[in-house]
Amino acid sequence: DYVPDTWEQYRLTTHNAQGRYSIIKNPTSDSPTLVVDRAGYIGGAVNWGPMILAAWSSSNGSGHPPVYIDDIEIKSLVSNPEPLPEPYTVAVPGHRFSEQTILTPGGPIGTVAVDPRDNQTILFTVDAVAGGIYRATHSASGRWTIDETPVASGLDRPSGLAVAPDGTLWWTHDYTQAVMRLKAPWESNTPEVMISSFGDAGIDDDPIDLTFVPTGFNGFLGSPGMLAVADRGSDGDSDNAIYLIDPATLEPGQVGYANYLITPDAAILGTGNLNGITALPASDEVLTVSQDGYLTAVDGNGYVRYIWPMTLWADVFGPTPSGAAVAADPTSGKLWVADDLLDEIWSVDATPFGTPTD
Repeated sequence: DYVPDTWEQYRLTTHNAQGRYSIIKNPTSDSPTLVVDRAGYIGGAVNWGPMILAAWSSSNGSGHPPVYIDDIEIKSLVSNPEPLPEPYTVAVPGHRFSEQTILTPGGPIGTVAVDPRDNQTILFTVDAVAGGIYRATHSASGRWTIDETPVASGLDRPSGLAVAPDGTLWWTHDYTQAVMRLKAPWESNTPEVMISSFGDAGIDDDPIDLTFVPTGFNGFLGSPGMLAVADRGSDGDSDNAIYLIDPATLEPGQVGYANYLITPDAAILGTGNLNGITALPASDEVLTVSQDGYLTAVDGNGYVRYIWPMTLWADVFGPTPSGAAVAADPTSGKLWVADDLLDEIWSVDATPFGTPTD
């Protein structure tokens, strides 16, 4: 906004390796304003070299005074942007949420799930070579405490995680291409390999995440109680797929698997790797998120419905999509979508042209 007779300060940061730029207004003041956050360069180049370009327009109306530029400082052409503080500073827009809890378990987190038996205990995978499954227990209002004793240990890079109504844990391994199970009570049982060499022979399969389908997930292909597995071909091909598993009939030790809700395809579920899947109880669908910003809902008949947040990823001059995770409110059907590059979580209507609300 134009303020007469006032000097303003702008900081332009170019991220050439990613083809992006950021602009902050009055960065050294008490109230800096983020004007552009890692937006893509406008151009067709693949590799961008160092650049310095700043321009301000004075065409905001007739009689507008000229704009003067002074004191330009070039700090570096090769430095990386300063990382966010640890733990991250969370900015919550609006008044919907008044507080948040930041947990720092250490190690790369694969995914999280909530135990449906109490709707309070948080379970999460540590996606490392010597990984495992851990839990955080509710200790006070808005507070959770991480239990350092693993629920399951010695797991090779577990990624997706789902909890059955009886507490049985199901999870995926995208690197070792497996689906595993730990029956409840956890301390009385041992992890079982349910499916190894997951997927169809000859297709590069990487089961990244899984979820229990909604209770109304009926159709030619699906039925209530099933597990839907999101699979991405991240190492050898570009095909994404959704598999269906019946936990009631699956026996341990199966090698290979080929029961599809969506067969492997290079475009239907997005051209980038799938990164998450969740259940949509409000519409009896499951929904996947891909790295290139596809939010794809699928019902029990395999019918596909696309959701596109028009003011977010649909902006061709805005940030390149980097969909990282997705969850759904079981009552309202609102989607919670995480973007890795923007370090943001959005609340989005689960309609074809979803309106972001937070």
